[in-house]
Amino acid sequence: MLQLLILAGWLLKACTSQITGYGNTTADYGSDARYRCAVANHSGVRQVTWQRLFKDESIENLATYSKRFGQQVNEPYTKKVIFTEASLSSTSITLANVTWGDESCYICSFNVYPDGSQRKQTCLTVQGISVFKTEVQGPSREEDKEYLKVVFRCSATGKPAPTIHWDFSPSATPADQPQTTSVRNSDQTFTSSSNITLQVPPNWKGNVYCLLNTGLTGQRRERIPFSLPKKKEEEEEGLTSVIESQQTVMAAVGEEAQLNCQLMQSKDVVQVTWQRLLPEGEENLATDNKYFGQTLNAGFEEKVEFKCAGLQNSSIAIRKVTEQDEGCYRCLFNTYPEGALTATTCLQLYELHEAILRVGESSSPGEAVVSCSATGRPAPTVTLTVPHHNSSSVTNPNGTVTVTSTAVLPRLHDDRTRVGCAARVLSGRQFEVFTVIPALRQPSADDFTLIIVLSVVMAGVCVAAIIIVWLIRKYCYCLPHRDSEENKTPQKTTKDAYEPKTPLMSEVNELWQRTSTGRKKHRIHSKVPSPTVRVKLFSDTEPPPRPESLKEDRWTGTNLP
Repeated sequence: MLQLLILAGWLLKACTSQITGYGNTTADYGSDARYRCAVANHSGVRQVTWQRLFKDESIENLATYSKRFGQQVNEPYTKKVIFTEASLSSTSITLANVTWGDESCYICSFNVYPDGSQRKQTCLTVQGISVFKTEVQGPSREEDKEYLKVVFRCSATGKPAPTIHWDFSPSATPADQPQTTSVRNSDQTFTSSSNITLQVPPNWKGNVYCLLNTGLTGQRRERIPFSLPKKKEEEEEGLTSVIESQQTVMAAVGEEAQLNCQLMQSKDVVQVTWQRLLPEGEENLATDNKYFGQTLNAGFEEKVEFKCAGLQNSSIAIRKVTEQDEGCYRCLFNTYPEGALTATTCLQLYELHEAILRVGESSSPGEAVVSCSATGRPAPTVTLTVPHHNSSSVTNPNGTVTVTSTAVLPRLHDDRTRVGCAARVLSGRQFEVFTVIPALRQPSADDFTLIIVLSVVMAGVCVAAIIIVWLIRKYCYCLPHRDSEENKTPQKTTKDAYEPKTPLMSEVNELWQRTSTGRKKHRIHSKVPSPTVRVKLFSDTEPPPRPESLKEDRWTGTNLP
């Protein structure tokens, strides 16, 4: 019985000290990964430590929390690891802006006195795209033909190997089938490249999109800026290669967009001019003159700001960008004696509001409906961290689009079933939200083990109680029964009714017989079996009492007076 109680106590202690937790096993490049651990019984916890396990089995401490010293993040992880919860019973951290170098296993360790360290480990795999590039070559005019040929190139580095597809306006036709190649890099990432040659009319103003990882988590749709050059620009095409600039700059509505241009060769620059390209022509925004310094044109004093003012390297910022600011901009370096060197950067805006993740009831009690909605412009990509989900979209009056992804999931017997949702517009910043699906309350394996142990203990207690009650009742029953038997003893008994059962009783009866015949009238002592003990049976003056139950002579059978 005691062993069963001890065993039950051990099992209960093991259950209460078990660590529970969850965390990202996969994360997109540039996003955040989150981890949390908790222990039910923290009475003996002295310190909580987060560690990183490398492939060579070495371990490095990332952050610690103790009641005495508080929370501390070790170098060089002060900007990488962020405590979002710190206590001796539960702890959580966020790995900010994960990269390929963050792929590892992460351990939460509870230092418990006197049991030692209790740990839980979660391994992280980083996926997605880290580098994306586009390039346009051409156009070239075919002899005796009306159309132009333009070559578009798209490359991306990521893991697994990025997939590349193309989408373009109907007025363009492919001259050949796109070809995609993939190369494995030393850091185990892959670089995929694809080219497509399009035949376009001379006045073509269509769009070309590079589609990355279509149908996968973190899919991207990148527009390749392109405009047919004028004849004058074709003559000066060789001069534009000396300017380094971004072809596309992404910015969220209401934020700041920065445009940069840098001369790759040293030139004698007299003035740098920033222009906005409009359908009706160019509009000057700002200038930086060698002799007169910086000037913001009328109407742009509060809108445009020089970030880096220099004749070899120039950049401007457009504050609080709106839909009207979307378009292409030109930096123009007036050099002597070459003339003007230009480069074009296109500003593309997006709008995205935080995603909303909900868990609702399904018609089946064993299922839950998970839905995630995000509103943005253009239509955002909303992805649930589940294998299959359906998407729908609604266009709002203000031009934004609300996309909702829905999935039906089984409700498991575990509160740690975690679902995430990611929302992104184009290549902008990704919003992520997570929630836990309420468990279907049914006994788990641990519950069954605990129930069995408690059942065995209770069964043993019940059996012991039944035996004790039975013994008590038997004892209580025997006492009145024995008294009733003695009270009901008949006055006359047979010859053997009072047959002596012990030597002492035998001598008492013999003494009574001798007293009745007058053979001995004084003190009588009887010998007990022990040779060293004497028992005084009667006083010196009084004869031994006569038993009431003896009414006849034991030897002769005659009645005694």
